[in-house]
Amino acid sequence: MKKGDILLINYKFDPIAYLIKLVTKSKWNHVAWVLNEFMLIEVTGKGIKINPISKYLHSPLYNLKLIRLKDLSKSKIKKVSKRLLAQRGKIHYWKFFLSYFLVGFGLKPLVKNCSNFIFFEMRKEGYSIGKRNQKFINPEDFNSYKYATDITEEIPRGV
Repeated sequence: MKKGDILLINYKFDPIAYLIKLVTKSKWNHVAWVLNEFMLIEVTGKGIKINPISKYLHSPLYNLKLIRLKDLSKSKIKKVSKRLLAQRGKIHYWKFFLSYFLVGFGLKPLVKNCSNFIFFEMRKEGYSIGKRNQKFINPEDFNSYKYATDITEEIPRGV
């Protein structure tokens, strides 16, 4: 597990997560960008946060899958990581929640979701996961990307 890997997350008991999975026809409802073997950065209802990976490792509430994107160079990973880190901060939960409804009606969300957060910073570096409709990026787009390699076995279990 290394910087630039993407952690796909399935929240098992969350009504919003259930709706995301239903609409996207996916097992995954959340993504996070790996910063190193211990930390990741993600968008949550409370903002863009750096969290320990152990948050997800030792809980029966989550299923995880780790992917690595082919041809995402070290220099691009470094630049994307820097941009993601620069966005850390709080988000009002009501804006986060309302954004899901706006997207459902085809409108621009008030805040980025977890997938957009990563996708648009990668795109600034000239890397795309081949998604045509970039307005509706979701975790399944990362999961089903043809150049994503499943490296779940690299998730550290003792963290």
